[in-house]
Amino acid sequence: MSDLILFWHRRDLRSVDNVGLAEARKRSDRVVGVFCLDPVYLGRDDIAATRVTYMIGCLQELQKNYQKAGTQLIILHQPPIEGLPKLAKALDAKAVYLNRDVEPYGRERDRNVAEALKQINIEVQGYWDQLMHPPQEILTGGGKPYTVFSPYWRNWSSKPKAAPANSLEQAIGMTESEQEAARKVGAIPLPSAKELGFVWDNPLLLNPGTTAAQTRLEEFCDRAISDYKEQRNFPANEDGTSHLSAALKFGAIGVRTVWAATEQVAQNLRSDEAESSLRTWRQELAWREFYQHALFWFPELAEGVYRKLLKNFPWDNNPDYFRLGVKDGRAIRSWMPRCAR
Repeated sequence: MSDLILFWHRRDLRSVDNVGLAEARKRSDRVVGVFCLDPVYLGRDDIAATRVTYMIGCLQELQKNYQKAGTQLIILHQPPIEGLPKLAKALDAKAVYLNRDVEPYGRERDRNVAEALKQINIEVQGYWDQLMHPPQEILTGGGKPYTVFSPYWRNWSSKPKAAPANSLEQAIGMTESEQEAARKVGAIPLPSAKELGFVWDNPLLLNPGTTAAQTRLEEFCDRAISDYKEQRNFPANEDGTSHLSAALKFGAIGVRTVWAATEQVAQNLRSDEAESSLRTWRQELAWREFYQHALFWFPELAEGVYRKLLKNFPWDNNPDYFRLGVKDGRAIRSWMPRCAR
């Protein structure tokens, strides 16, 4: 029988265009997914009910996609440092595959889990998935990280872009005895957001899961992307944005899939305005990576600014200025400190 590989999902809640998962399947047909409902993450004061509701919805679809592929997605409600090593040992897993994170908490978590796994002789393999380009790939001529977007964009946009990764297919899951072993170390049915203490009864802007994200991407590329440059400034009046931020944050859709969709759009442009709008939206994808690269190189950004000039920013909480700014965006620029323009 082939080696059993665990794939640890975090911000990549999909079975298509998932680099680490595709690499795990390339190595073995016995691939089992795992997701940890981390009490540390769920207990943070910035975790809203909408976020957890969306995440659970993505996990529901992901479990179904694992089943369609012939295998399972295990759910643990434990800190990863406790749950992952116990599960891997109980299943006699050969390796744990994962996609790397840029956030300080995530990187420290991954280092600790990797060390715990290596202590019980379980291999760990990490890949870059949430970015088109790893942070080490986009550097200045002097080999340093960028702190200004324009030169970063020129470098980033000049690099060839990878095609979407293979989908998970024809995998082999756990035996009945392995499923029982997983339950003994904490595997549980996927709970609802309400069961976790998060109540959200209103509609979500984007339905959870890969199917909804893919549908929204296609709709956006079919219509709104050609007018994006102008219509993005009026989100209250026009359906001019992609609405894909949640899907990209949780990895319900892969960034390579998104980029590939823009390449299809580029082949059918009919005006300079549409070309400019497409370029603007592609720049937003690059902005997303610019800030993730910045967080990777300057982890102090998770707590505040890293430029000395802005550490004691002179905020002026004047309600008259705020009302002017709401009425006419040009008024904001008239009183903003020069360093913030």
